[in-house]
Amino acid sequence: MKRYERGAEWRRWDLHIHTPETNKNPQFEGETNEAKWTRYVKDINEYPSTIAVIGITDYFSVENYFKFKARWEAGDLAESGIECVIPNVELRLSPVTGGGQALNLHCLFDPVIDHEIERRFLAKLKFKDGEKVYDATRASLVALGRAYKGEDYQELGAYIEGVNQFVVSHDSLYTLFEEDMDLRKQCLIVVANGNDGASGVRRHSDFLTNEQSTSLDTLVTSLYKKADAVFSSSITDRNYFLGKKDERHSPAIILEKHKSLMPCLHGCDAHDSNKIFEPTNKRYCWIKADPNFNGLRQVIYEPETRVHIGELCPESPAPRQQIEEVLIHHDDMVNTRIKFNPQLTCIIGGRSTGKSALLAGIAKKLLPAEKAKPNNDRYNDFIAKLADGMSVRWADGVENNEREIEFFYQGYMEQYSRSPKKFDDLVQGIVTTGLDRDPVATFRNFKSVNSAEILEKLKELELLRKKTKEKLAERKTIGDIAGIDKEIERLITRRDAARASQSMSEEEYGKYQELSGELRKIAQREEVIERDQVRLGTLGSPAVRSPDVIDFSEPTRTTLGKAIADAEVEVNRIWAEALAKVRAESAKETAAITERRNDIGANPLHVQGKRMTEENAELERIEKALAVQQDAKLQFNQVTAEMIEITARESLLRREILDLNYKFYDEAKRLSAELTTSLSGGSLRIEAYPRLLLKKYNEDLDYGINLKSQERKDLAVFEPSTATEEADYKAEIREKFDRVLKNEIVLKNQQSAFSFLRKIIGECYVKISYHVRYEGDEYAMMSEGKQAFVVLRLLLDYSDKKCPILIDQPEDDLDNRAIYTDLVSYLKKTKLERQVIVVTHNPNIVVGTDAELVIVANQHGINAPNQNSKKFAYLPGSIEHTKELDFKTPTALQRQGIKEHICEVLEGGVEAFKTREKRYRLHS
Repeated sequence: MKRYERGAEWRRWDLHIHTPETNKNPQFEGETNEAKWTRYVKDINEYPSTIAVIGITDYFSVENYFKFKARWEAGDLAESGIECVIPNVELRLSPVTGGGQALNLHCLFDPVIDHEIERRFLAKLKFKDGEKVYDATRASLVALGRAYKGEDYQELGAYIEGVNQFVVSHDSLYTLFEEDMDLRKQCLIVVANGNDGASGVRRHSDFLTNEQSTSLDTLVTSLYKKADAVFSSSITDRNYFLGKKDERHSPAIILEKHKSLMPCLHGCDAHDSNKIFEPTNKRYCWIKADPNFNGLRQVIYEPETRVHIGELCPESPAPRQQIEEVLIHHDDMVNTRIKFNPQLTCIIGGRSTGKSALLAGIAKKLLPAEKAKPNNDRYNDFIAKLADGMSVRWADGVENNEREIEFFYQGYMEQYSRSPKKFDDLVQGIVTTGLDRDPVATFRNFKSVNSAEILEKLKELELLRKKTKEKLAERKTIGDIAGIDKEIERLITRRDAARASQSMSEEEYGKYQELSGELRKIAQREEVIERDQVRLGTLGSPAVRSPDVIDFSEPTRTTLGKAIADAEVEVNRIWAEALAKVRAESAKETAAITERRNDIGANPLHVQGKRMTEENAELERIEKALAVQQDAKLQFNQVTAEMIEITARESLLRREILDLNYKFYDEAKRLSAELTTSLSGGSLRIEAYPRLLLKKYNEDLDYGINLKSQERKDLAVFEPSTATEEADYKAEIREKFDRVLKNEIVLKNQQSAFSFLRKIIGECYVKISYHVRYEGDEYAMMSEGKQAFVVLRLLLDYSDKKCPILIDQPEDDLDNRAIYTDLVSYLKKTKLERQVIVVTHNPNIVVGTDAELVIVANQHGINAPNQNSKKFAYLPGSIEHTKELDFKTPTALQRQGIKEHICEVLEGGVEAFKTREKRYRLHS
């Protein structure tokens, strides 16, 4: 059997074409049969497209098949490009169809046994007419025809009449196959879907979906249960037989009803020259397989993905994104070039056979910075030398060693399942790719700005608390207010007694006291204004807190940078205007109080009272003492008012600081909603959420809090409830903040309360993290193997890349269940869109995915020799390529077929093939 180095590829097949001299309705052009055959061969050779495989069809006969085969083998059809000719024997079954005709069935035989078809098949088909029993050999069919037309009827006419009369019961047909199981294995049974096929019993779609039964339904259902395929170009039929029509006709229901899911094949059914290879509406048949009978057999194992009906070949990845072949120049390598399939290529082999080396060499050539094994320098050096002698040629004909690929070295996925941070970073990179506004970058900038604002307010709070202490000390120095009030009362009594003998009335003296008190207040206010003016001179310009815009792309970065510069100019302008306004207002107030002080000094009552006090030594002494106490009271009240103002500001600051800290969580929560996304119809879901950095937070508590007692140790451990995490965290921050300010927590490492708060309150202990769910399962709860598969899906599904994917032994990262139920299905889907090259030692990955190409690797040894004793050799081919073991062949790889290598090299390979063959078929 020929081996195809690119494996299974899409080719046009036409499995239903008649020839000149066909037994029914021949309409080919030509005066004689020889002329008809000559024209027929010419038409095929001149057909503009290549048909790789054809099925020469005739009723109860392979005579015309052999006539065609003789011309094909003689080279008469060399221009056609036909690689394989398959005998297609068309049968007519009883009972008759709704149109009065018999049912049609096709038996496509392996050409390897074409010389046995008459003896093992046609000679054993039976038709009873009265008391006589006929078979389907030519002589018997002639006898049947003469039984109807007369014994003297000419042979050809009698033969055609015999063919027209011969009808096989479906029971006898299947009895024949049951008695010759080997023949059944080398035959595909295809139900015709034409006017005289299964649908001839009734409209085909009616039969498939109508709830009503007819007397022939049992027969037709039986036909499908034994058949391998259907001849039909109808999309409705295709969906039905694949179990994709609707919910009432699911794969499970079709399997139960017909015992298999079946492919739909199609052919031109040409009976004349005009229809050669041209079915109605250009519904050509494309099959992805080696162009031989074993390739055809694959469509029954993969009924959906191996066959396509349509005018155009199914699309592969763009040629510039397909590796066509790799050219190799290395002393250890037998192969100088290795081809790859546009879809899935699997590289297999025993240990140390060079399977991973081939993949790693390609990856190194295209990704020079990549290391095949991050911790193995010796291996990486070998791969680097191998890559030096490689060149990559792409399907567009270009030799280019710089095009993009994605490479996942052995163990690549496992690193993410073992490192939550790496996994989070991976997911974060995925969900933020392509967004107009990156929520993660927004949160990073927010944290910076928010932390700076918290630290600024903590600094102000620290200054206020320092001022409060200073004011308390100042008020303590002044004295207690009760004592001052009592002394003032005593001095007023003595003053009143001393004044009684003076010339001023009590009313006048009272007015004098008011004016004196006002002067004292003026003096205090002037002192405050002067102090403020001094402070104004020490103030700098308020800084603009510049957001970090360095990560933005142009022109956004320039626009934001200019806005920040403009903001600084504007802030400085506003600040200068405010300073000028404050100074003007202060000057105006100073002028006003100076004028008032002068007015009071010139007031006659004040002049008289001052002179009277100065002339009365006792009264003057009392007045001075009283003035001291009144000033003390005024100062005490002023300090108290300032303390009240500081306390109010401190209370507000504390609320603002806590609110700002809470915003870390709130903003992470808000932005997380923008990052939540689903993929693959919701089977893979990423949910962003705010995650507390509890380890870091508790470490900082432990560093800052003195832990000598159990109570203090409890203070350094925060474990929120999952259900109430947000509320618990905010309550925790509030408690620590309050207790530190109340000095209820003993600190260590020479930390002050505010140095501790700058860490605990000013730092953000919240990050945007991710829950990843696959088919409802939480990533964190999966096995490492299942996690590795989810990582692979994240890496590929969230990428818009279409370049080739190279994966080295993904099964090493996965568990068996993940391989069979997840990875196999995923690779089957992915290979339809991107070229995939996988190194594997798992048969389910090779066979279960229906790999288009398998490359078998071998290392030279005594029992496994390579050509010229070179170290590594590779044998490419499709999984349908088969060849019995032949020890006479000098090199190990050529001794057997690809399928046999898979079964030998991969443990469980035989079972994998059996599983594949039964996946869509409940009958053998």
